Amino acid sequence: MSPLRPSTVPVAKTVVSRIDKAIRWRVDEQIGPRVAEIHHRLAALERRLDVFGERLDKIGHDNFWTAEDIRRVAPQVAALDARLEDLRQSSQPVTGSLQELDEARNILDEVRREHERVRVRLTAVAWYEDRLRKLEDQLSSQMPQR
Repeated sequence: MSPLRPSTVPVAKTVVSRIDKAIRWRVDEQIGPRVAEIHHRLAALERRLDVFGERLDKIGHDNFWTAEDIRRVAPQVAALDARLEDLRQSSQPVTGSLQELDEARNILDEVRREHERVRVRLTAVAWYEDRLRKLEDQLSSQMPQR
């Protein structure tokens, strides 16, 4: 070991210790408040991130049910559209008894009513999906970037 190292010379060791304390005190005095402010802001951001995470979880859960509803209704809508298209293409003059014509008209009216109900449901789903997309965009714009 070198005889000039502070750890080997008691006087130098004391001087180094005093200088170290003075510098630490100055640094702590100047940087301490900034560090505390940064910790406070970081804690606030973590709380906001937790809230956004909970909101996003709820939106994801709601979105799952909406997608499931669309998946369930889509085959029915496709079948109704196919039936309506078949009826439209076969719009030849119908022959038959009055009872058969009345029954055919009733069936056609029922299909049209059901088609209208499905269209209303799909419009509501589309509106909900648009609203969900806007909320997700708003939420993503509010979340801090990492």
